[in-house]
Amino acid sequence: MSLWQFTYLHDLVKESIKKQNIHFREAIPSDQRLAV
Repeated sequence: MSLWQFTYLHDLVKESIKKQNIHFREAIPSDQRLAV
């Protein structure tokens, strides 16, 4: 695998994790979110 392919996949994974984190935070009530 070439370096640019690795970088591209790495960025894709980071973006999907970021989106999952946003959904996860939205699912938690705001008073509990502060404790996390």
